[in-house]
Amino acid sequence: MAMIAKKNTGAKDAMYIVAYLLAWLSGIVVYFIAADNKRLRMNAIEAIAIGIITMIVFWLPIGVISDYAGLLVYLFGLYMGYIAYDDEDDDFALPWLTDYAARTVGYTLK
Repeated sequence: MAMIAKKNTGAKDAMYIVAYLLAWLSGIVVYFIAADNKRLRMNAIEAIAIGIITMIVFWLPIGVISDYAGLLVYLFGLYMGYIAYDDEDDDFALPWLTDYAARTVGYTLK
C-alpha cells in the first residue's frame, strides 16, 4: 500500500494567515519575525499594503458603501493569506503589489 506524503502544516505555515489577520499590524510583526523566509516576508509586505488600503477605504466619506468595501478588501486579504498557507508553490499575485513585495525581499516569483 502506497503512503501519501502529507504536507507539513506547522507553525511556519500558519504565519501566512497570521500576517493578514490584523492587517498592517500583524504584517509588520511577521515581517520582522520571519527574517529567513523570503516568501513569508513578501506576504507580510502584501498584508501591510492591504491593511493600509483597507483603512483608507474605511475612512472614505461615502457612508455605508465604504464600510462594505473595506470589509471586502479585508476579506480578500484573508483569502490571500489562505492561498499562501495552502499552497507552498503558488501565490496569488496582485499586479504591481506582488512584484514590489517580491523585489523588496529578493524573492523570485514562480
